Amino acid sequence: MTYSILHISVHPSRHVIHVDTERRAQIVARLLAERFPGMAFSFERGVDLQRGDCTPAFRDSANSFEVRRLADAELVMEAGANPDGLPKWCAFQYRNGGVSAYRDHDLRAVEMCRRDLDVVQERAIYARYPSTDEVLDRFRVSDCREYADL
Repeated sequence: MTYSILHISVHPSRHVIHVDTERRAQIVARLLAERFPGMAFSFERGVDLQRGDCTPAFRDSANSFEVRRLADAELVMEAGANPDGLPKWCAFQYRNGGVSAYRDHDLRAVEMCRRDLDVVQERAIYARYPSTDEVLDRFRVSDCREYADL
């Protein structure tokens, strides 16, 4: 399946490049957001032939050897934990027991949660759209493992 990476900081959103997997699209979108602060990138399933092209600098960066190498390295590192290539979510647990989860490439939301003093734990979850129960279970399971090791 082909995925389109989009520059969504402008309206209408602009097409950047196409990639082969959903997780690779998410990684490249995050890497672009890291390289171009203040800009937001996302992805969607399918070939995008209707949107206009983005700024050439974005496309050149997305096609660069460095971005490809970093995306490949990240895919290899998480191959054992994510054999299906599902999107990564950053899940956060708060002092009051509440949880929230944001897609890995949503840098603004993830960074705000990481700076929040009420966040007590962070976990990575690989899923299409995790439910609140799935996120809570992930924190419960990890807590049980930590206590079992004591």
